[in-house]
Amino acid sequence: MPTPIGWATFAFGVVLIAGGRVLGLIELYVLGALVVGLVIISVVRIRSRPLALTVARVLEPERVPAGALARVELRLHNRSSRSTPVLRLQDEVSGTKGARLLVPPIDPRGDAAAAYRLPTDRRGIVGVGPLRIEVVDPFGLAQIRAEAAPRADLIVHPVVHPLNALPQPDGTDPHAGADVSAPLSVSGDEFHALRPYVNGDDLRRIHWPSSARHDQLLVRQDERPRQGRVTVLLDVRQPRCTDESLDITASVAASVLHAAQQRRELTRLVTTSGLDTGFGAGTVHADLLLRALAIVGPGRPGSLLDAIDATLARAGRSAVVIATSGLGENDQAAVRLARQRAGTCSLVVVDPSAWNPSAPDTALTPALGHIVISRRHPFPEAWEYARRRRGRVAAGRPTP
Repeated sequence: MPTPIGWATFAFGVVLIAGGRVLGLIELYVLGALVVGLVIISVVRIRSRPLALTVARVLEPERVPAGALARVELRLHNRSSRSTPVLRLQDEVSGTKGARLLVPPIDPRGDAAAAYRLPTDRRGIVGVGPLRIEVVDPFGLAQIRAEAAPRADLIVHPVVHPLNALPQPDGTDPHAGADVSAPLSVSGDEFHALRPYVNGDDLRRIHWPSSARHDQLLVRQDERPRQGRVTVLLDVRQPRCTDESLDITASVAASVLHAAQQRRELTRLVTTSGLDTGFGAGTVHADLLLRALAIVGPGRPGSLLDAIDATLARAGRSAVVIATSGLGENDQAAVRLARQRAGTCSLVVVDPSAWNPSAPDTALTPALGHIVISRRHPFPEAWEYARRRRGRVAAGRPTP
């Protein structure tokens, strides 16, 4: 079809033809006919050479932490026996004007490649595509367009910091691992008891010395390994929660959940806006958590106490980590409730100086179990300081 320039040229040619006919000037008539004919010839010529291309778009990688490098690779294969014209590629990228690339002519049965970088400075979902190919004739009067690849999503999740240790719940959780399958073996390494042999038992687990003493086959039954649970409650209530502070608290949640997954514990993400992923384990659940943390935004004002009640109703004696941008006067009682009912509860508070350059970086002395993130003390450093401080208190040593 004609390009905007082609349509304008065609209209100009029609005006020349009309003017030549009205004024009786054969020169204008001939010039107009030539202009209109040029546009028609350009359209016919470009439509007579359809593209025979195979295009593959690859996101490298499909999921990255904020600030990491991500790129799109385009691989083109010319299936035709003729060379392609110069190709214009346009790939839509959410939040930007899109990517526009020029690919030189591809030889018959030949291949070509192109690439561009994606913006990953903020967490979220970066939509890529659809990819469109455009061919324009040398005069810029006619063009053909084709969609070559559908939309794809790049997940930009919060930064995940390595953590040396996680809070452990006090006592035992009778439901740990009971209602969710996890990648753990059925039996553990610690001896638990002997029981009579039943059909189907592994003969290698028969305890022969005890079987000989009791005159019956006894099977060694080991203690099933305990699987811990970690729940992260993310406070997204406005107005304390902003996009900038939420980037930090979401990074706290991602780091804690990742560390728990590395230890094969069941993980769960809850937000004050009502999101509850439930406990789970494995790669699919980990992807679900990162995607949720990539798209979560500030929510409506609400009660932290109600969110903690809903969280603890299904948490059992699990470790609970609360990540917040700040606590109000009524929130302190909610935190005390969480520490009474949960196996253990850690509170991570983001000071305004951590994300606001104009905010003063005050010297904060957090209470035991509190982790305060500020400009002077980023999250990994604050987490490690709280861990060492808790260890000193448990050992009866004074803290600095």
